Amino acid sequence: MKHLILIFAASTLALCAGPYSGGTGGGSAIDEGVAAFVGDAVNPIFVGWATGVVDYSPANAQLIDSEWKNPGMALGPPSRVDTEYDIVSLGELGATDIANGVAPGSITLHFDTGISNGAGADFVVFENAFESSWVAGMVFMELAYVEVSSDGINFVRFPSISTNGSRPDDYAYWTSDLQAQIYGARDPTNVHNLAGKHVNVEDENWGTPFDLSDLINESLVIDGTVDLDNISYVRIVDIPGSGDFKDSQGNSIYDGWTTTGSGGFDLSGVGVIYAAIPEPACAAILSLMALVCAVRRRR
Repeated sequence: MKHLILIFAASTLALCAGPYSGGTGGGSAIDEGVAAFVGDAVNPIFVGWATGVVDYSPANAQLIDSEWKNPGMALGPPSRVDTEYDIVSLGELGATDIANGVAPGSITLHFDTGISNGAGADFVVFENAFESSWVAGMVFMELAYVEVSSDGINFVRFPSISTNGSRPDDYAYWTSDLQAQIYGARDPTNVHNLAGKHVNVEDENWGTPFDLSDLINESLVIDGTVDLDNISYVRIVDIPGSGDFKDSQGNSIYDGWTTTGSGGFDLSGVGVIYAAIPEPACAAILSLMALVCAVRRRR
């Protein structure tokens, strides 16, 4: 009977799935997960990765285990196998912290290549979310807002959507344990433009894509303060999933909360798909064209 209930629950959730991508890639949603690797090699779609940490401000840093407090783990591509440990934690806020207005943890990264607004996704954020063992398609996720900047001072935040309820999707079907309710998984197809919804453990290395075109109507973009063809900084801001933090439509955001050890969002890498600085071959061609034009003018 228990197995029948589980099957019914999984099929019911599938029927109620949202319009966005699932926790792994291979579908056709607008925000399909992007693979970090093709076989054992880094996915050639990436032309660069974060190269510097400008700021690392974890929440309740004293509660983060030491192996997850190294911000350098956010630089370069994520690990092919050690996804549980090759991360940096942004820390977690408890209910008292939230009531007192304590800021969530964050990290700001610099990119030597820069990021530009190309066709489709422009960069990808990797967390270490994992699939539920109980209800197919559900993901244990720790979510975060994503912001970008050209100058490292003025940031714009991606408009986000999260319509999952307060109770985890896989909680009610297998236990009444309070800890399970806290750590239960949710439906990633109800989440958009928040980092952390895609599975990145063991041989499932998927990241969440972000398209800079989603920011074209932001005031700082319209007035030119933030240049979508010259993004040099990405900031990740943890979302304590208590429901106190909202998406762009005013919906409460729920995720695995509270978490300990590597509490809050766990960043493992940010990959660039479209660089702002031309690749060496392109730069050489542009230089040659400029030289040819100069010679013609002299003649």
